[in-house]
Amino acid sequence: METTATSEIDESPGLGLYYRLLVGLVRRPTDFFLQMESGIKIPLFFLGISSLIYSSAGLTLVSGGKATMFLILLLNCWLLPLVSAVISLVSVRCLSVENISFSRVLAIHAFSTGAVLPVSWLPGLIWFTEPAKWVLVWKGLVHSCGLSKIQAALVVGLCLGFLIFAYRICAGLLLSGS
Repeated sequence: METTATSEIDESPGLGLYYRLLVGLVRRPTDFFLQMESGIKIPLFFLGISSLIYSSAGLTLVSGGKATMFLILLLNCWLLPLVSAVISLVSVRCLSVENISFSRVLAIHAFSTGAVLPVSWLPGLIWFTEPAKWVLVWKGLVHSCGLSKIQAALVVGLCLGFLIFAYRICAGLLLSGS
């Protein structure tokens, strides 16, 4: 049987590791998050490779300004999981759950985002990959952090609500300025 959980991986980061993590996360997310080790190196490596795939593939859909667009896409791939993890941790603390570290929550968001990024650049697939990402976040909060299913759903809902609210404010500011 292939090694798929982060707790069983004893190798340096490479494409083989990336592939095993991706397959393990997509095939058996519950087992993946149950066996997830603490630490942030492997989740950030995973997110980094997925971000490069997404940003590079996303360039096929734009004309001109490719270097700038690549950096914007790459920055988006890194900042959204970070912001989502901060919002999730604040939400977890509001639920009076104190024993969950930021690195664990960030790892969940990095793995969940990284799992969907390689196909998210395709037009129209965002309608499937974005809900899949949040289901993975929910599974990670339940199986890796020990939240109840309802607590995890509240955290995901609060995070989504805040991100949608922030997006609408930013979009409104950008559109009113032009």
